[in-house]
Amino acid sequence: MKITSSLCAALFAGATLLAPAMAAPKIPAGAQKITITLPQGYSASPTTVKAGIPVALTFFLESDAGCGNEVMVPAAKWKKTLKVGQRATLVYTPTKSGTLAFACGMDHIRGSIIVK
Repeated sequence: MKITSSLCAALFAGATLLAPAMAAPKIPAGAQKITITLPQGYSASPTTVKAGIPVALTFFLESDAGCGNEVMVPAAKWKKTLKVGQRATLVYTPTKSGTLAFACGMDHIRGSIIVK
């Protein structure tokens, strides 16, 4: 059988579609759960969480936000690029009071969570 570039492309595309999805992080019992809807979540009033207790921080991209489609949480060394309608969850335990910052991938659009 002769394998053509069209057949290779079709086989590769099929393999890509069947690739396993990235596993969601395990959320510990008692975790503080927060959902931040982007892009408006970058400018919303900060939510408050308690230090020393895990936070399940879910980012939901409601509409295209340009560079805001990529979200990062520098303190957790975490960065994800989202498509419209997609969610990504970070489980992180802030250890001290202060501000837990998040930003777009270019660090132009910023938001924060208050840690007490």
